Amino acid sequence: MQRNEVDASMTSVGLGTPDVWQKLGQELEGKTQLEQPRVSKKVLVKALRMQTEAMRYMADEFDRLRDKMAEMEREARNTAKHVERVNSKLITVQGQVEDMNTKVYEIEVVQTKQAEQLKEIDEVAVQVRATREEVEHVAKSVEKANFVHNEFVQQTEHKLHVIREDHEVTKKFAMKIEDRLNEEQKELFLDSDHILHNKLSLAMWMEAVEKDNKRKDEALRDCTDKMIKQGRNVQDMMLETRRTLDDNTCAVEDVQRLLLDKADRTRVDEIIESKYEEICNQLDKALASVLGEEDEFKRASQELQQLVTHLSESKADKKDLLEVKEQVLYDSRVRQQVENLRSFIDIKMNRDDVFSALKTKADKDEMLALLKNLSDSMNASIVQAQKSLNYADSAFLTGKQAGHHHGGGASNSAQKRAGMLPSLDREKCLSCNSQLRDPSTIPSGPITNKNPFQMAPVYGGGFHLPPGAGSIEKNAMRNRSSNLSNNHVASVPYLSPRTVANMASSGQLAESASEG
Repeated sequence: MQRNEVDASMTSVGLGTPDVWQKLGQELEGKTQLEQPRVSKKVLVKALRMQTEAMRYMADEFDRLRDKMAEMEREARNTAKHVERVNSKLITVQGQVEDMNTKVYEIEVVQTKQAEQLKEIDEVAVQVRATREEVEHVAKSVEKANFVHNEFVQQTEHKLHVIREDHEVTKKFAMKIEDRLNEEQKELFLDSDHILHNKLSLAMWMEAVEKDNKRKDEALRDCTDKMIKQGRNVQDMMLETRRTLDDNTCAVEDVQRLLLDKADRTRVDEIIESKYEEICNQLDKALASVLGEEDEFKRASQELQQLVTHLSESKADKKDLLEVKEQVLYDSRVRQQVENLRSFIDIKMNRDDVFSALKTKADKDEMLALLKNLSDSMNASIVQAQKSLNYADSAFLTGKQAGHHHGGGASNSAQKRAGMLPSLDREKCLSCNSQLRDPSTIPSGPITNKNPFQMAPVYGGGFHLPPGAGSIEKNAMRNRSSNLSNNHVASVPYLSPRTVANMASSGQLAESASEG
């Protein structure tokens, strides 16, 4: 509030214009007589009345401010609850991200197994190609064997033809001999042993020819049986090889079809995109709930700033100012934490970052080291916040609590100043609530008390509120700060190694949660 606004408010509530107060101050300076200022009773009574009216107005104002501070405490508690809900949502999102990482890892394991199966299939294909080459080589060998067999058959047939011709010639010759023998039978009877042919007797030559013919027939029969058996074996081998090739081809096609069904990149991309959109929607909802409270925080902070300005210009007690300043700092810390939470939620990973993070997985030791560094930084921030709260407590304890008492009995002087409000009775002192002496019995001069430990003359005192009135308790503030810090530590999610590394290096979230 500006000075002119304060003057206008004083005039509106009936406390007089600034000129009246200025004139009263000049009158309170008194007239110097014998090197001592002297103030008349009329001026003193007028000052006391105006000060009493001001104190009454300030008491009402402090009641209103106390109610407003209670409302601010309630809003702060609601804000803490909202922050806890956001933290729980973030933990849920973190669990979902971890589940997605586990599923992706399982998919990678399945892809690795399928790659190994494809390698085995490639090896089977290589073996099939080698088998085909061997079959072709066997087929060529069979062709060569068939060619050799055909040549052998032709040669054997040629030899048999020659033998048949020789046999026919021999038969003809034998028939001629028989005819001749029949013709000569009448004249001469000869044994076959007496007939010579090729230096052998005819009987021996005929036996040798028969034995040779039998041997050749048996050799031809054996060769024919072997060729037929070998041809059958070759046909069976070719049929078995062709059947094996057909089975391997069907197995390869089935495995390829199963692999295409399981490792379809389009389906995997659709699943990942749907999960990513679901996570983004949840984060957007959390951000919207946080944004809804931002305007309320700004309004409350503006009112607190106006309250501080008004108290500072109204010459309020320093202890009350410290309490109000501490409340302002506390609200600013809460607002800063909400803004940091909002900026943290804004850090979203796009699809490329998700795929790159899934491809480049961090090592377990690196993740443990990053989490340890993050924990150390958060512990240091909490220690610093506790030190700042202890400093605020010491500021409360070192405030001026000096008071003065007027004469009016031992019971009144024994009252503690820190535990009571100023009395609005005109017959009592505003600072210590002690009974004032009758003005008619007081000679002209300053009002003094009857304390044996005589202090400086008193010309009207100020007022003093109890430490807990109109402010938030220090222990409650300390507990709220520690709870907020703990909740903030628990709400740090594990998204990906890249995000965790950036958070650990910058430390913005931890610093904003503890500093202030």
